[in-house]
Amino acid sequence: MKIKEQVGYLNRRGEIVILPRFETGTRFAERRAVVEIDGLLGMIDDDGCIIVEPCFHEFSPPSEGLCLARLSASDRLGWLDREGSWAIEPQYDEASSFHEGVASVKTYGNGYWVDYRGGILYRDHYEKSEPIYRCGRLRVMGKGKYGFVDRRGNVRVPVEYDSAWVSYRCGVVGVLKDSIWKCLDTDGETLLELDSEKWTLVGVSGQRVLVKCNQGGVEILTMQLDAVRAFRQQYIGHSFINDLLWIGDASSGVGCVDVDGNWRVPPIYSMISEFHGSSAVATLEQEPDRYVLIRKEGGVIPTASDCVYVDYLGDELWKLVRSGGPDEVWDSEGVKVWPSS
Repeated sequence: MKIKEQVGYLNRRGEIVILPRFETGTRFAERRAVVEIDGLLGMIDDDGCIIVEPCFHEFSPPSEGLCLARLSASDRLGWLDREGSWAIEPQYDEASSFHEGVASVKTYGNGYWVDYRGGILYRDHYEKSEPIYRCGRLRVMGKGKYGFVDRRGNVRVPVEYDSAWVSYRCGVVGVLKDSIWKCLDTDGETLLELDSEKWTLVGVSGQRVLVKCNQGGVEILTMQLDAVRAFRQQYIGHSFINDLLWIGDASSGVGCVDVDGNWRVPPIYSMISEFHGSSAVATLEQEPDRYVLIRKEGGVIPTASDCVYVDYLGDELWKLVRSGGPDEVWDSEGVKVWPSS
């Protein structure tokens, strides 16, 4: 919430629980938020008490209990704990937030992966590595080929594939080699194979496989390659996030189907965002400049009209920006939380 260019915080009932007094403020993560005072960054708790005095040039919200921080532009990076004490002393030129217990760092031109104590797990000697681990695996590239390593840098899927990705659902990676798409488990064992002249492997969710048909359209298959359902519409992204698939085309619009191919959100929208909880932002095909909130089960969540932008605030709360009117906060049930009527 921003009032007169000062940021504060509301609860779900629309009550001001932290008075507006900050220049900027992040969403809360792990009961902490990063705030800015006089151009410097610090951290508050969910009561608004300052845990870390604003004196930092860089400061990231906590991820797995640790906050990446840099005191000044000339200082090195390290991690603070949620109480503001250095958990890993500043010693890195570059670093990422922790994900699955691992973070990437670079110092004096050398790259490493470290644990919560700053202990080196292994040196990164690959040409390119993904910024985070997914499902205990990291995609790496060497000599133009892709594979996967574990937290200790041990190769789990050989670095020999032309293309590779890891599913949002743990346990499956997709790889391409010699015109054959494969689904592998995270130790490299083959689960299924696809002819790339017929299909392009896109995603996996449980026992369902999503493929793009080279003749057009998309198809949902079982892991035994039996057809579940085919669509003339094109795959447009967000592969099986929260068990939903985004498909559409220029003639009909964008909608979402579930893993069995049943329409959950009808294809009447020009854009649908990722769902947060039970709701998402969409624009209507007939009114592409008008933003609405929709339910995962389909249907528009009633809010006031003339919404020109929508931003997710967390905890299933949305900020609606009006044309010529004040910003408002609504929940996923269509109740205006702030300002109160």
